Amino acid sequence: MFIDIFIVIARYRGRFLGILTVITLISLGIALLWPKTYMSTAKYVQYDSSVSGSLGGLISSFTNLPSGGEKVNTEQSTIILRSRTMLDTVIEEFDLASVYEKEIQEELRLKLEENTIIEEIREAGIGFNPIVSVSVSVLDRDPQRAKEMVEFYLEELDDRMVEINQRNAQRILTAYEARYQQNLTDLETATQELVDFQKTYGILEPQTQTAALIGNAAQVKAQMTALDVEIGVAQSLLSASSGEVTELLERKRQLEKTYNSLIVDPVNATRSPDEVFTDATLDVFPALEDMPTLAAEYLRLFREATVQQEIYKVLLPQYEQQKMMVMESNSGLELIDQPNLPTYKEKPKRAFIVIAGFFFGLFAAFFSVSFADFIRKGKKGEQSEAYQKYQELMSVFQKS
Repeated sequence: MFIDIFIVIARYRGRFLGILTVITLISLGIALLWPKTYMSTAKYVQYDSSVSGSLGGLISSFTNLPSGGEKVNTEQSTIILRSRTMLDTVIEEFDLASVYEKEIQEELRLKLEENTIIEEIREAGIGFNPIVSVSVSVLDRDPQRAKEMVEFYLEELDDRMVEINQRNAQRILTAYEARYQQNLTDLETATQELVDFQKTYGILEPQTQTAALIGNAAQVKAQMTALDVEIGVAQSLLSASSGEVTELLERKRQLEKTYNSLIVDPVNATRSPDEVFTDATLDVFPALEDMPTLAAEYLRLFREATVQQEIYKVLLPQYEQQKMMVMESNSGLELIDQPNLPTYKEKPKRAFIVIAGFFFGLFAAFFSVSFADFIRKGKKGEQSEAYQKYQELMSVFQKS
């Protein structure tokens, strides 16, 4: 079998070598004339480079409230790089319609996608692993333009990520600001209501004031009881119209007035129970029978003011930190490798072209000499059946 092949090649060696030489020379010419293409590459990673990031984490650990806003991650950055908007921006920036000699926008995008290589480097392991870094490469006939296109890709990516991050942070800031302003209004209202209540009823410490009122009432009641004993003794020894009995009865009337004022009417509980309470002092402390209702109302107002104050303590640092987040919005991109100015071509691979041309020449030359030998044998009648089918096929083509 192999000897037959070599015999055929030897018989038609001139044709074989001619075809092989011509095709190899053509492939060499193609390799030499093929325009050179250069590739510039840059690589980046993404960090959380927010200045207030540590502060935000500390505040969030205490408040359990979101801060900062949703940020564009590395996965999403590759989506932005491959987006139609990004492609159109690059095409317009570098006038690629004249570079690629195409007018249809869809064809320009396809050509740019072919010349743009975005490679994601992921953590080693099984399954879907996060991206560690991303490399961006651009192929172009002009090495300087390739470098500038990579730089533009990264600058545009950074701007778009900052814009999205800032918009997300601003959205959260708006929510915080609205709640913060509402809290200021509620806090001012609650504080004013508590102050007005205290001015009206004098409630400052319900528990302490109630104890003081009860103590004063008990002292007055004890004095009234002792005075009743004195009045009984005096009436048994003196006439009812005597001055001493009259004085004791007046003292009893004053003590009853004082006691009733403590129980029913507002009085100044800080005064001694022996003092007579005037109208000017009747609006400082409430009566004992009103204390449960007033104490409940005071505690409600005090609780509302306290709640609003605690809300203020939570919202204020979050609100201030969110304003910092908006001002500090950034992409978090850090370049590992700067875009390089290529000095050696990426394409064409001339050696591969010549080798491929050589092997194709071998195949074409062998096919040619094999076919020539087939015709020779057919004419001699050595392959009459196959040669007849060949002649029939050729006659069919000639008739058509």
